[in-house]
Amino acid sequence: MLDLAGVERRRWSLIFVDGNHDRPHPLLDAKTAALVAEDDALIMFHDLASPEVAEGLAYLRDAGWNTMIYQTMQIMGAAWGGRVEPAGHGPDPSVEWSLPGHLHEYRVAGVGP
Repeated sequence: MLDLAGVERRRWSLIFVDGNHDRPHPLLDAKTAALVAEDDALIMFHDLASPEVAEGLAYLRDAGWNTMIYQTMQIMGAAWGGRVEPAGHGPDPSVEWSLPGHLHEYRVAGVGP
């Protein structure tokens, strides 16, 4: 992604991260996404059930991005900044959802405040 940003010399308002799940790749993906994101941007993560992928979302949270997670089969995550508002979501009420311990500190879309 960083090579493309250098060639294109542009920034993106929507970035979807779904790559190598082995450490340190998710963290590197998050750092790169933050470098190429517009001020008003949404960065989505797939597979937050993996603690290594969650490190990328945690990096953005700690850098000041707003964050939340979506209760889906593999657990999605959103980080956003500026005037962007992430999509709403209601977890399937027929599923007994539980979160892995590494995600307990995140707000869950469609659950609570």
